[in-house]
Amino acid sequence: MMQLNEMDNQVTILMFHKVVPSLSLNHWGPITLDDFKAQIDLIGKNKYSLLTLSEMERHLLGRGSKKRAVLLTFDDGSCDNYEHVFPFLRERGIPAVFFLCAGYVGTGRIFWWDRLEDWLLKTRKQRLILRSGQGEVILPLKSRDDKIRAFNGIVRYWHCGRIGANELLEEIKPLLQVGAESATRSAMSWAEVRKMQKAGFGFGSHGVEHLDLALIDHKKAKDEIKRSKKILEEKLKEDVTAFSFPYGKWNPKITTMLRAAGYKMAFTSVPGEVRPGDNAYALKRRTALERMK
Repeated sequence: MMQLNEMDNQVTILMFHKVVPSLSLNHWGPITLDDFKAQIDLIGKNKYSLLTLSEMERHLLGRGSKKRAVLLTFDDGSCDNYEHVFPFLRERGIPAVFFLCAGYVGTGRIFWWDRLEDWLLKTRKQRLILRSGQGEVILPLKSRDDKIRAFNGIVRYWHCGRIGANELLEEIKPLLQVGAESATRSAMSWAEVRKMQKAGFGFGSHGVEHLDLALIDHKKAKDEIKRSKKILEEKLKEDVTAFSFPYGKWNPKITTMLRAAGYKMAFTSVPGEVRPGDNAYALKRRTALERMK
């Protein structure tokens, strides 16, 4: 459960990803719809103000409300955000911001974590052996619990390396001996995004390909930042001024690129609250996995 501030004149920015009826193998980012609803109900019970993106910008400038406040953010633009989150928030008049991967929305492409989950569910292999210069990692796959641990193990293995997630998956797929993915898409369609936009929800960029901007070269990082903004603005017919760092990773050169591209705010995965005057390009957020006070 998430953790909320108890001080006036501070904002807790909550970071969500997938919100699904029940969890499968991926327990890193998704939460269940029931847990999400309970967290939103708790926010209301404690009488926190719920902000829009423009109100968040005013807060940073010291022009916002002095009350305890929360901003809801959702990374990736997963289709479950439209199917489950959108109707729930719209019914209650609750604002939120959705950070979209411009290269996935409306394409039918599958995020790497959805591909991995699908492959692990389908494989009949009894174990997976990952080899690197640091040795080998053996991951049993006999039971569902084994596969949950294997999913977590693969994510940790990737975090410790210097290889892109999609490149790692291309190495893993032949070892699991599986065919095409079962899922037909990961992200929302543009029609769904526009419906949410018409209902008053905010949108920002999460890059084009969901790449680690601190890992790729500067030319490619600049392209991710500028091209995602261009795509979103063409599709949404409005200025896109907020960016959420994929994997929460950034550095001073990345923030310089964001400023130059015309972004006004950038959101990290560093835990903490936001106060007036804080760095608008390194905004802290709390996750749904943190305990709520």
